[in-house]
Amino acid sequence: MIRIALIGCGNAGSYAAVSSRLRRAAFSAAADADPTTARQALGARVDGASLDDLLARRSDSFDAVVIDTPAQTHAELAIKAAEAGKHVLVEPPLALSTADADAAIAAARSSGARLMAGNPARFAPAGQTARNSLDSGELGEPGLLRVHRWEPPSVTSQPLIEGSLAQDLDLAIWLFEGTPTEVYATARNISGHGSDRPDYAQIHLGFPGGGMSIIDYSDGLPMGPGYHFLSLIGSRGAAYADDHHDVNLVYGGGNAQSLDADRGRLHLLAQLQEFVDAIEDDREPSVTGADGRAAVETAVAAMESIASGRAARLEGGRYELV
Repeated sequence: MIRIALIGCGNAGSYAAVSSRLRRAAFSAAADADPTTARQALGARVDGASLDDLLARRSDSFDAVVIDTPAQTHAELAIKAAEAGKHVLVEPPLALSTADADAAIAAARSSGARLMAGNPARFAPAGQTARNSLDSGELGEPGLLRVHRWEPPSVTSQPLIEGSLAQDLDLAIWLFEGTPTEVYATARNISGHGSDRPDYAQIHLGFPGGGMSIIDYSDGLPMGPGYHFLSLIGSRGAAYADDHHDVNLVYGGGNAQSLDADRGRLHLLAQLQEFVDAIEDDREPSVTGADGRAAVETAVAAMESIASGRAARLEGGRYELV
C-alpha cells in the first residue's frame, strides 16, 4: 500500500472524489498553508502547514507526494521530497525553467525516487482517443493538431505559462512523439479587464517531417466551466474532441465513431493510478521527468518568442531566436 501526502489542498475535493477508487494506495497526509484545509482534506490522518513540516514531524507517515501548489514552488518541493526519498507526482508544469527541471530530475535519480510529471490532458478522453487512434494506425502519421483551451481567470492571476498552457504543449509533444523544431508564439490581453497581463496566447509548433500544431489558450473568459477542443488530422484519418458537446469523434472513412466524453474525474484517477503502479512495479511512469522538462523547454521558448516577436528554432539541442 502506497501512502500519499497531498501537498497543496486547493483542489483536495477533486482528489477526494477519486481516492476511494485508487488501487494499492491511499492518501495518508496533507499539507497546506491553511491548517483547517489540510485537516479536512481527504480525511487524512496527518496534516501539516507545509512539506517541510510533514518531513520534520511525520516523514514516516507517507511514501509519496502529489504536489499541487502554485507553479513557482513545484521544482523546489519536488527536490525536497525526492531528497527525502519520497516518490513525486508534480501537477504541470514540472518547473518554470529547464535548470529547475533538471535539478528535480537529478534529485529523483540520486535518491532512487520515481518522478512523474503530471498532465491530466494525457489521461482525458480527448488525449486518449487521439493517442489510441495513432497507435492503432487508424490515423496514420500525425499532420496537424489544433488545441483550444479557454478558461475563466485563475484565482492567483498567474502568468499564462504557469497555467494550463503547459499541459497542452506536453500533449502536442506526446502526440507527435518528438520535440518541436520551431516555436512561434504571440499573446495579448483580450478580456479588457484593465490589466496589462496577457490572457490569450497562440503557439505554433513545427515538428520534424512537416507536422504542425496550433495551440491557443485563454484564461480571460467569464467565470464558468471553460471549454476544450482538440482535433488531429493524420495521413489516414482525423480525430476530433469537443467537450462542449461531451463527444469525441474518430473518422477514418465511412461513418464517424462517436465516443461519450463525459467521464467526470476519471482522467485524474487514471493519472494517480499510473503514478502508484509505477512505484509498485518499480518502473518509470508513463510521463517522466524528461517529458516534463521537454514541455518546460518548449514553454520557455514560447515565452521568449512572445517577448521578442521572433520565432525560436531548435539548433544544437537548444532553442535559438531567429
